[in-house]
Amino acid sequence: MKNNLLAFALSIVCSASAFGQTLQIEGVSSNYYDPLQDALAISCDIRNLGSTSENILVKSALQSAPSGSINFLCWAQCYGPAITLSPAPMNAEPNGVIDAFHGYYRSNGAQGEANIRYTFFLQNNPNDSIVLNAIFDPATVGISNASSPLLISASPNPANDQFAITYANIKDPSTAVVEVYNMLGSVVYSTKLNSANGRIEIPSNNFKSGLYLYTIRQNGKAAFTGKIVVKH
Repeated sequence: MKNNLLAFALSIVCSASAFGQTLQIEGVSSNYYDPLQDALAISCDIRNLGSTSENILVKSALQSAPSGSINFLCWAQCYGPAITLSPAPMNAEPNGVIDAFHGYYRSNGAQGEANIRYTFFLQNNPNDSIVLNAIFDPATVGISNASSPLLISASPNPANDQFAITYANIKDPSTAVVEVYNMLGSVVYSTKLNSANGRIEIPSNNFKSGLYLYTIRQNGKAAFTGKIVVKH
């Protein structure tokens, strides 16, 4: 169920390498617009399932992309398009989580999807790795007009009894819905939008503590997906 949710809501494929069992990908948010970088973004957390502290690196590999576009990654700090392997590792304690990864794609006006593969691996054992395949599609996010990018945020995060999703520049609100999923893939909240800009208060007092995904869908397609943590 979880894999079906990610494939539907995030437009990504996440799979672990057959060679490694130390790392786990969690909390993926994909194909959303980051106004600070003026680019589409993907982010995730990397958990160390091992019993010892590990230094972890990440590398990107472009599978396909329209001519003229660029991509770059951040691993604690952001690097230019020429850097495809993080120069320095980040350390994770046993069962610890690194939440400093972002991958970015800037179309520069080019049409079509981009497919980028991110591989996270142990510095002392590169074969112990896990792979995240990301598909960036500007058409589904609606940022072809840079003057009115789709802007979505959720706060507070972590949330307790309630949180709010603030949104702006929804191109066709009559077809848009907000859905909140738990990590089993079940919809725990859903509502329609009635305006291009607004704020929705979502009660979370009956949610179990944990990680949730919130998605704005337009015409049945995910236009934005983010993550929210609920703590009681």
